[in-house]
Amino acid sequence: MFYVEANSTRLWFSASGVPDYVSPFDFVEVGRADGEVIRAIVKYREQLVILKDRSLWVLVGETRGTFQVQRMSNEVGCSSHRAVQEADDGLLYFAGELGIHRWNGQFPEDLHYGIRSTYYGLNQDRLQHMAMAVDPEDQRIILSVTQTAQTEQDRWLVMNYRRPGVQVEGGVVFDWTLWGIEATCFELDPMVGGASDTYRRKLRFGKTGGIVATFRGDDGTVLTDNGTGITWFWEGPKLGLKTGRNKRFKYLTTEIEKTSVSSDIQVGFKVDEETAATNTTFDQSTLTRKLVPVRRRGHYLRPRFSGSASTVQSRILTYSLDFDHIGRR
Repeated sequence: MFYVEANSTRLWFSASGVPDYVSPFDFVEVGRADGEVIRAIVKYREQLVILKDRSLWVLVGETRGTFQVQRMSNEVGCSSHRAVQEADDGLLYFAGELGIHRWNGQFPEDLHYGIRSTYYGLNQDRLQHMAMAVDPEDQRIILSVTQTAQTEQDRWLVMNYRRPGVQVEGGVVFDWTLWGIEATCFELDPMVGGASDTYRRKLRFGKTGGIVATFRGDDGTVLTDNGTGITWFWEGPKLGLKTGRNKRFKYLTTEIEKTSVSSDIQVGFKVDEETAATNTTFDQSTLTRKLVPVRRRGHYLRPRFSGSASTVQSRILTYSLDFDHIGRR
């Protein structure tokens, strides 16, 4: 058995067959002189992976006399033992002060290039509180983070890990979205009774104060345990990014499922690196298709949908963007 102490560079191990006893001499130093501490250890592909603030290591050897560590990268790292997960694509995902990454056992890959301003603008003092979840039902990586000037985790960064990124000048942009939901920890329901076409596993999350909520009810909605709705927003991917040309955005067209009772929803957008959205509000019970005028120039646009606390479900069916090319940057 292996374990680490808080703010330490030592990886401790117990004697074979005696998991509750550790000799004061049974440890391996992991980069003692680099100024980093061990943040997480995880079993991955039959090896022990050690994640520090700005480096990734593996343990090699099979016995006390042969144990040693090997640094695999000094360009990635992890800030919390809760911010590392293995997905069903066979890759290891983790997040830290250097960004969000995944690793295939040999080479790390950056996932945060397209959301650098958002990620590096988070509350850096709370990176050690980040929590990551894998949602295999919808093939998503979910990272719970804290905005600047906030003291609790109040946003989810969400990425479809099966969807390939788009190569642009400078890096690869993946399909990240931003969700306005609070969470401090996650737990995926076990597969009880085997998989079926109609059974969907629920992803549960805990919040400050011990409140337990459920992401994905039986019909795919977001519910709390007592039926109280959640004030929410959803910020979509960068539209129009595949071409480097400057554009004149004309309309954002959205279609939303009609509700049986009155409930307002805001449809908006952000152009390029804007931090505030331009919003239009309408009632979901009377209008389901909305043409939102943009009339702006830019490189890309993000759609943004939001609603107030309510038990009414909001289902975004489609959205599309109309634009013209007006030349190159």
